[in-house]
Amino acid sequence: MVENNMYMLVENNLDIIIVGCLLLLINLSINGLSTRSFYNTLAICWLYTLIDSIILNDFLSLCIIILLLSIVIMIDITKRKILKEHFHYEDIFLYSQVFRFPKFYIPFVGTVKFFLIAITITLTSIVIVYLCYLWRDPFNYTTFITNLILFLLLSLATLIIKTLYKNNSFKENIKDLGLIMSLLFYASQRTPRKFNPKISNLDSKKPKTILAIQSESFIVTNQLFDYPASDKAIQGKLNVPCYGAYTMRSEFSFLTGVSPDQLKHHSFNPYRKIYKHISNSYIKQLKDDGYYCVVIHPFKKAFFNRNKVFNHLGFDEFIDESVFKKTDIFTSDSDLNEFVHDFLKINKDRKLFAFVITIAGHGPYTLPRQDPKKYQAKSGNDEVDTYLDLNFKANEMLKSLLKSSNKDTLLIWYGDHKPSISKYNLSQTDYYKTDYFISFGENNNYYKSKQDIDVENLLKFSLDQYQLLK
Repeated sequence: MVENNMYMLVENNLDIIIVGCLLLLINLSINGLSTRSFYNTLAICWLYTLIDSIILNDFLSLCIIILLLSIVIMIDITKRKILKEHFHYEDIFLYSQVFRFPKFYIPFVGTVKFFLIAITITLTSIVIVYLCYLWRDPFNYTTFITNLILFLLLSLATLIIKTLYKNNSFKENIKDLGLIMSLLFYASQRTPRKFNPKISNLDSKKPKTILAIQSESFIVTNQLFDYPASDKAIQGKLNVPCYGAYTMRSEFSFLTGVSPDQLKHHSFNPYRKIYKHISNSYIKQLKDDGYYCVVIHPFKKAFFNRNKVFNHLGFDEFIDESVFKKTDIFTSDSDLNEFVHDFLKINKDRKLFAFVITIAGHGPYTLPRQDPKKYQAKSGNDEVDTYLDLNFKANEMLKSLLKSSNKDTLLIWYGDHKPSISKYNLSQTDYYKTDYFISFGENNNYYKSKQDIDVENLLKFSLDQYQLLK
């Protein structure tokens, strides 16, 4: 009797045994004899038992797993190629913005390719659902129970792994756990109930006007493609937590003083949950000092969840794309510059902190721009030439603001991340360094220095330098 039960147990779960062995062999051939091979196999088996427990069809469960793995691996390869990092669980929520803001994302893959991918995924999903109905097996109580037991055992194993690796960084976990197990690992992570990061106090003497410009994909390029930048400001390299995208990471650190290390895995998208735990941001400190705090960004307020995040951080006003005339893919830096000058004049009699987020320098750089080129780089690459023209126009905006600033103005200018340009890094080998400039109006020539700093320290550093001049 016992032998018969054991035989039935093995027979009913022969599929998962075969799948598990095949997956382990594939992982071993790719990753060698390592924990990553075992953990990846374990994660895929967990997904398989979960799906099979729901649809009760071994073959379709296997098809769904293959489809999901193909999508995840394709995304991971593409992301590593373009953005120099692995696919992360938080990306699932960021990529969902494709459906909310399709006009922003479609140009990155091309209209035809985007709709082909969308149609393929839709049709495949419909076929799978139909086959689930068509090939529905009679309910087998024994198979269901054994699948459920296997699922619970595998869940217990993943829980143990989560406990063992909870203090590791994302890079360490990708290396040790593998891609699939890492996705499950971070999917199960919860936002801490108590998160009270250490935030520095902005207790330095402050000017009447603080103007901070976050310039899209701004860097000072190399000798070959270079053009005059300002020599009347403190400048240096800025350490940022992203490359080619994910502006909100640099943005969040600049506005709160919270480092990516403090955020841990929440640093991948601080605008989803963790921002709610920030109670003493730099913005709230400035408001307590009597500053009117405003964001100027010529794009949609809801993008990156910015409307909710900025409201929580303490901004008084958010000026978005509705006040700008859109004559190109994005609002040009010259139009934005004109608006900023007018806004500063209107608010010259109040204590003001203005945070300006540019967007003209955003990729893709393969798309034609309506704004005539001002800088002819002639690099031999159209993508690079387009970027350098946009970067030159950003530099013109910087020089215009430097020229018009007075002794009561602190100007902070920095790049959020480097541009992602295939086969080019503009001769800058460090992917996670951009450039910053700090100007004190009439005191521009009084003090100069070059110092590499982290983006979360830039605002405090700028105010401390301002105090040295007073």
